[in-house]
Amino acid sequence: MSGKAKHILFIPRSDYRDNPGGDYVQLKTTAESWTKAGGLSTIFQNDRPVMLDQIDVIQLFNIGRPHELMPWLKRGKPVALFSIWVDFYDVDLKSNHTVKRLLARVLGKFRWEYVKVIARWLVGQASFPGWLYLRKGHKKSMQYVLNNVDVLMASTQHEIHRLQQYFTLPSHVEIVPLGVSDVFFQQQPTVGTHLVFGGYIEPRKGVKSLVNICTRRSWPLHIYGSASAQNKGYEELCKAIAGETIRFFGRVPQEDYAQALANAGVVVLPSAFETTGLAALEGAVMGKPIVVGSGGDTKDVYGKYAIYVDPENEDELENAIEQSLRVKPTLEQVTYFSKHTMKHHIERLKSIYEYIC
Repeated sequence: MSGKAKHILFIPRSDYRDNPGGDYVQLKTTAESWTKAGGLSTIFQNDRPVMLDQIDVIQLFNIGRPHELMPWLKRGKPVALFSIWVDFYDVDLKSNHTVKRLLARVLGKFRWEYVKVIARWLVGQASFPGWLYLRKGHKKSMQYVLNNVDVLMASTQHEIHRLQQYFTLPSHVEIVPLGVSDVFFQQQPTVGTHLVFGGYIEPRKGVKSLVNICTRRSWPLHIYGSASAQNKGYEELCKAIAGETIRFFGRVPQEDYAQALANAGVVVLPSAFETTGLAALEGAVMGKPIVVGSGGDTKDVYGKYAIYVDPENEDELENAIEQSLRVKPTLEQVTYFSKHTMKHHIERLKSIYEYIC
């Protein structure tokens, strides 16, 4: 790979080892694909020093964690930000935990996030967020990050609109659809009969409702993923109520998940909020019927090629699954999602990186 942008430093969430979600999968796949295309990539690790003089671009992710991004600003290197703004506020307002629900309502969106960041630090679940963050607060820290990046990237226009409601955005904004690993495009899909869910096992993802429905209807459901650190009890509850047709596989290698999707009948991700829902997008590129929650940015991602549901309405979710089980894969859908290849993703990133260098 020639040009000014060759060596990219990718900055993951601080807790990616314990909670590797779709954002880290995207980061890791992008870094690997950048290297395969002839570039150089480094994924930052706390226990390994970084020689910034050898880096051409710093690639940040997750604007919702500004305290983790602020130390990488003003380091004399071009900075790109992939926003991936998962807004948990509406989910917290509906929490089963009374104190959490009341605090969220009283404090409001950004002060509530500020309290959560500090609380995680105080109980030892996260490192010190930094004096600059403590002084500015959460919302002003997010704006500080946006003020000091060279380009803001988002996977959909809808995500940009969400950010524009609260922030002044950089002058350079790009829509860059997420890339899906080549391993998902290399599968030979079959017409399966079981449902597949992939992702965190947590209330936001609607797993309990999905398990309830599939147990009652005796629909085979394969669940890939595990609970985040604070949701172990929820995972145990889901397993306790699961019938004989429900199987929990835990975290599996990407190749195994790709094979599972290839053999699936329907991919179900009934989340209250997703920016993209990578675990479902990976099935969509194979032409699989998709059921996703209507919250977040999913409608911009899946268009007419998904059934959208209110994840709190079990009847609606059940009807959507029943309908999707009758849907057959189409070449039109496969063609539509071909824009999500890593080749396309890397080409877009390369042009953006070259521009800001």
